[in-house]
Amino acid sequence: MITAAAGELLHRAQQAGTVRPGVHTEDLLAFVNAISLATEHHDDDVQANRLLDIAIDGIRLPR
Repeated sequence: MITAAAGELLHRAQQAGTVRPGVHTEDLLAFVNAISLATEHHDDDVQANRLLDIAIDGIRLPR
């Protein structure tokens, strides 16, 4: 279910021109997993939010 939902959201974002073509659902899920693992022992969300911002900037189409 998570993969299907993420895939639909990604498809819509790509159709809207806000996400690069060539990004796959599995890429997004890997980002989320990696950020979660990298920050699981932190008491605050500062690093997780920063890493998420970097990942999002990386998949967006340049304006």
